[in-house]
Amino acid sequence: SKEEDAVTSWRTFYNAELARQKEIELNLDIDPEMRDLVAQSLTLENKLVAELIKMKTAAALVAVQENEVCICNAKIQSLRELRNDLESRQSRLMAPAVVTMPDLNSRA
Repeated sequence: SKEEDAVTSWRTFYNAELARQKEIELNLDIDPEMRDLVAQSLTLENKLVAELIKMKTAAALVAVQENEVCICNAKIQSLRELRNDLESRQSRLMAPAVVTMPDLNSRA
């Protein structure tokens, strides 16, 4: 019947339209030159992302090294303070003892 033909043709059109939309979504519908440009663009984007990752990794390593430098500087400062403390104790120990003898001549 005519109704069935109309439904069939509508379904065929609808399915074809869906397929076309899917092709556009998947970039299958574009001409070869455009496809090449899309591929180049994706390749470039991947390269840029890789460079960004390298830079962020390098920045993280620098931050870690700066932190290690701070820790080393703190240790150096602590060792200097310990050395100064030891030197001052040593100089007190090495100082000649001043013995005060009672003056036998003076009568209190």
